[in-house]
Amino acid sequence: MTQARAQPVPAARRHPAPWRPYDLGVILALVAMVAHGIVDVPFFKNDLSLEFWALLGILWAADRWTRAGNALYGRGGP
Repeated sequence: MTQARAQPVPAARRHPAPWRPYDLGVILALVAMVAHGIVDVPFFKNDLSLEFWALLGILWAADRWTRAGNALYGRGGP
């Protein structure tokens, strides 16, 4: 869990410029979710958990695609 919290920012720094707006969006969504979770955890606990892991999965997939050099949409980026 600690590794999952520390991963988004270094991963975003490794990505090429076309990916950075998407990385920023994912990181800000994670921050907003944590801030919302501080005040409203009992009601949205399961939803926040699923959303947290889904957002980390999106960031992980983007990191894997850019590391492998696979062309996404035919030009290597979004």
